[in-house]
Amino acid sequence: MNKTVKKIIYSIAGILIFALPFSLIFTNKNNIDLDALKISKEKQKEDRWNRFIEHGYVNEILKLEFKDLENSEEEKNKYVNEQKQIVLGLNKKFYLNKIKSDLSYVNNFIVKYGEGDEPFTKSEFGNILNRLFKQNWLSTLFNLDKFIFFAYDDDNQFAKIDSQENALKYGTFRKLKTNEISQYAVWDRSKTERLNTWEVYILTSDYSVLKIDIKDKNVTGKNERNEVSIFNYAFLYPELSKDKFKADKFILRDYVEVQAIHTANNKSPNKDAFNEQFGGSPHRYVIIDVDSKTDDN
Repeated sequence: MNKTVKKIIYSIAGILIFALPFSLIFTNKNNIDLDALKISKEKQKEDRWNRFIEHGYVNEILKLEFKDLENSEEEKNKYVNEQKQIVLGLNKKFYLNKIKSDLSYVNNFIVKYGEGDEPFTKSEFGNILNRLFKQNWLSTLFNLDKFIFFAYDDDNQFAKIDSQENALKYGTFRKLKTNEISQYAVWDRSKTERLNTWEVYILTSDYSVLKIDIKDKNVTGKNERNEVSIFNYAFLYPELSKDKFKADKFILRDYVEVQAIHTANNKSPNKDAFNEQFGGSPHRYVIIDVDSKTDDN
């Protein structure tokens, strides 16, 4: 081997040896940066959860759900911690991609076929929706801004025409920008025979109204946990998001009172008069999908 070739080989070897530590340092720095980013995102999500769990409407629902249990505080804290594990992605049975997969087969609008081209049974359909709207109601409310809502037609033919026009005007699909709730109100119907529920109404950041039912399971004096269920529809007054004057005048408590009057007397003009103030009857939407791209689970 001549001297020139040897010099070239030694030069290349020297460069590689010199560059290797920098390569290792650069790779290690990338790993550290990714780990730090992951920890930062996890911390942000935990901070969001801690703020969410302090909201008045959340505490009101939790109080009503566990109020009749002897060890109510212990059971409530246990449930809250379970839901926190779901939100932080530590329970893979209920993480957002799993919910997205379930909703692609079963939701309030469609029921598709499962594995082997067999349709979902009624019990499977019920179980999927129960997990989302009942068993895991707390993490569902936290993830409200991850769900995609679909404009849902009414059975009435004239209402369908209106619904189609509204879908063109306001959009067939909607997604909340945040999970923030601006107002909430409680309708105590726990003493109403054969009903025995509390209805908690919440107003979202885009002026959608959602209802959460809490069924009293202790009418006969049992020591049971009450049943929480998120009503599967959201009602939207779309003009409120465009008209700040109307938005400032919208009081959720008044909305609930109108529902109560209409329930007692469906011929009362109060409901139509109330709706007219805010652009007519609210449009109905149903949860149909999950935007799991906005989450790291």
